[in-house]
Parts: sequence; structure tokens; C-alpha cells
Amino acid sequence: VGSSTFIHEIYLRKWANHLGTPIIGINYSLAPKYPYPEGLNDLYQTYMWILNHAKDELNMEIKHIILSGDSAGGNIAFSLNNLLICLKEYAPVLMKDVILPELLLEEYPVTYVNVKNCSNSFLLSLNDQVFNAANMAFSVENYRNNYNTEEDPFLNCIKINDFLLSRMKCKVRIFFGSSD
Repeated sequence: VGSSTFIHEIYLRKWANHLGTPIIGINYSLAPKYPYPEGLNDLYQTYMWILNHAKDELNMEIKHIILSGDSAGGNIAFSLNNLLICLKEYAPVLMKDVILPELLLEEYPVTYVNVKNCSNSFLLSLNDQVFNAANMAFSVENYRNNYNTEEDPFLNCIKINDFLLSRMKCKVRIFFGSSD
């Protein structure tokens, strides 16, 4: 529902320079105007564009991919990985040349999109000055837009099933603070 890659630009430039590799920040469509699954659709389309056009348009050879995101962006990065695994399984001809991410690098990702059940994040938001319980409820309800989220592993990454887990080949690193 808010923010953009602009707030990450300072350290992303440092990482790109230090690593000597391109980093592509993606501004996906935001709720409430564009609720789930629009952000995931944006990320999927951009991922496929990069794989299909980076060599010709950006003079980049894609050999390895790391997906990263923080908060809602972490959720969508997890979701994209889950979607790519499913597509590889069920549309192998279409996806035969698609490179899957080698690493998911997540910073305090949203793994469960529901405020009706009590969670640590919800309890902490009761005392938070910036992202309080009302802001959390507003964000969740506008993002999911009455969509039943309970068992959807593309939205609630915590609900990843055995099918996806058994096919997940990438490493996963999750960073969080003591209050996340």
C-alpha cells in the first residue's frame, strides 16, 4: 500500500558497486487501487522480461538470480518463487529456459496476510507509533481485498505446502529484528 524502491536506492547502489553486479529494483502496483494479485503479476512479468530481454536491451547475461524484498516486498518475492516452481512443474515447455532464483534474501517479510488471528506482529503493532494495529489492518484488508487468503501459498508464504517445499531448490535467508 505504500513505498517504492526509491527508499532503498542508497544501499542498493552500494551493493551493486561492491558486488560488481546489476541490481534491479521493481516498483510493483500498490493496493488499494491494485490489490492482490496485481503486485505478484507485476513481479512475474518483470522477471520474465528480464530473462527474455536483458541480454539484448541491457547488455546483461543472466546466470544467477537472487530475489530479495522487505516486508510486503519480501512476501511478493516468496510468492514469485512459489509461482515459478508451480509453472516449472505444470508448464515445463513454456518454462524450460526459465532460471529459478538461487537465493531468497528476505528482510522481515510478511508471511501471513491476516489480522483476524493474533500474531506477534499484531501484538507489537498495538504499541507501535508508526505502523500501529489500525495501519496494519488497513494495509492487510486493502491488499487482500476480501480474497480468502488462508491456504493460498502465493499470498501466505507460511502456508507453503509439501509440493512446493519438495521442489524448492534455492537457499532462503530471512533477516529480522528482535521486535519483528
